[in-house]
Amino acid sequence: METLNEAARINRSVSGNDNPTLAATLAFLSDALRHSGRFKEAQEVAREALAMDTKRLGPEHPRTTEAAGAVGRALETESGGEGDLGEVAREIAEMYEGPRRPEKAREWRAKLAARTVK
Repeated sequence: METLNEAARINRSVSGNDNPTLAATLAFLSDALRHSGRFKEAQEVAREALAMDTKRLGPEHPRTTEAAGAVGRALETESGGEGDLGEVAREIAEMYEGPRRPEKAREWRAKLAARTVK
């Protein structure tokens, strides 16, 4: 994880805060943080990567939808599969909708529906 933090730091210093390599590094860092139980940090890093990809590639790009999924995974892992994903789940489902990943949109909408029914 330290290597990913260092890679992100170097990336920022060389290429600035809005570059594809930094977004990809942050996505890997988010997963590493999530797997080590650092859920809040994982969410923050995943959201940063998502914002970069959305700005650079648009909301329907496959890389953006994967970044949105990373945010969702961090939220879901933190809640242990329980709790309300709320607005974030709605946003993620909307990003997945359309011609690119309709099956993922259905999956997130089902997760949202299951949480609002409880």
